[in-house]
Amino acid sequence: MVTLYVYFVYMDLCKCKQFLHFVINKVLFGLADLMYVDVSNNQLDTLPPQIRRLTNLQTLLLNNNPLMHAQIRQLPSLVSLETLHMRGTARTVANFPAGVESLVNLKDLDLSYNELVRVPEALYKLSSLVRLNLSNNEIMELSTLMDTWERLEYLNVSRNKLTELPGSLCKLTSLRKIYLNGNQVDFAGIPASIGKLGNLEVFSASTNNLEMIPEGVCRCGKLKKLILNSNRLITLPDAIHSLTDLEVLIVMFSLCPGLALFWKFFFDAC
Repeated sequence: MVTLYVYFVYMDLCKCKQFLHFVINKVLFGLADLMYVDVSNNQLDTLPPQIRRLTNLQTLLLNNNPLMHAQIRQLPSLVSLETLHMRGTARTVANFPAGVESLVNLKDLDLSYNELVRVPEALYKLSSLVRLNLSNNEIMELSTLMDTWERLEYLNVSRNKLTELPGSLCKLTSLRKIYLNGNQVDFAGIPASIGKLGNLEVFSASTNNLEMIPEGVCRCGKLKKLILNSNRLITLPDAIHSLTDLEVLIVMFSLCPGLALFWKFFFDAC
């Protein structure tokens, strides 16, 4: 099968929206084997109905379109879809597409820069996810149901309204990178068993309310980047010496002056 790609990106739709819908429908009608479609950065408020015919489609990029009133009913028909990006499409819990849980091959999902106050229940049924971006929403909590994401390697929940992470996070043993910058998480909000994440390489929690780093983080033996700037740290655990693979440690604007001076001398002596 020949891989086919269609891009309709950055078109001036203020004057030609109806024309673009016409063109897209005509193009898609004759390309049933299409595998990649990018209609990002336009003024689309609905999806072309012909999208549902693309049963071989693997990548669909809808970023930065005003789809707030669109139901996007075509999604469940895209049974081969592996990558779905809906960044900046005015998604809320109320207008979240129905039937997303039927996308059993979905690996990469981007819902950043939307208006979600919680993670839609359907997402917890997507056990095939490898990469999930939920940053820049209004999410206040993550459900314990997240343990279904057993293949997840990348999780970005930065710039939400989280105060804690559920203990079930520690069951995501494939997780390699987690970003929770710009939330309201404190010491008690980090699961004590986070050390079970044996494959974790990046733990980024800048701009939170962390006073200390849980000892469990220091048991993540493959950790390479620990980013904790702009917190309220009063100390660093002695066990941090056990992170022998650590390449980046950022704690600027976090430490009290005396502690910052101590660590400056420590690293200068290393």
